[in-house]
Amino acid sequence: MRKNAFTLVELLAVIAILAILIIIALPNILKMYNDAQKKVFLQNAQNVNKAAKDSYMSHSMNTSSLTQTVYTFNDGILNTSGNVEMNLTGKKPENGQLVLLADGRTALAFYNGKYCATKSFDSDEVLINSIDEEECNLENIPMGDIVSGCYDFDMSNGTIYSYNYYNYDTNSYCPTDVVIPSTINGVTVKSISGYSFSWRNLESISIPSTVTYIDIFAFS
Repeated sequence: MRKNAFTLVELLAVIAILAILIIIALPNILKMYNDAQKKVFLQNAQNVNKAAKDSYMSHSMNTSSLTQTVYTFNDGILNTSGNVEMNLTGKKPENGQLVLLADGRTALAFYNGKYCATKSFDSDEVLINSIDEEECNLENIPMGDIVSGCYDFDMSNGTIYSYNYYNYDTNSYCPTDVVIPSTINGVTVKSISGYSFSWRNLESISIPSTVTYIDIFAFS
């Protein structure tokens, strides 16, 4: 009796067909995988932002002297600078920062090794982008109204000549952990004049790469 069997040619044909099907399907599979990663990262960033806002509401019921608070994540470890401790459960971001202003607004920039999650002070939306870690920072987030309220800025030459934290009554939202933006009202920040940040009792200052001149007395 003759047995049915695949010939070598038939086996090679089947393998070729399977290979073609895999090649056709692979982009869709990779897209589904990447979309799932983005969704998980987005939900994680949204949860952290919600935890910060919930913590703000909780603390505001117990004190009237809330300060701007900066939450910094390094390798998943949270460090807090400010008086609003965050009650955070679940997965922490690997790296990045979230800034909580004294008026309750938040901005964030988180990086997970592949994607960057960002949110500006004047928006409730968290965005996910594929950018380098060096670009995933608060310097590149639009600051909105907070910029015009905290900086005296000469738009004709891109110079910061004063930071208004000292006027606490009218600018209480201006942070003591300062992240100078790369642009203010659409104009590139290029220089920092003398005594701009002097006598402000600031905790830290981050300077963007767009700044090419800093007066020697800018931080005296």
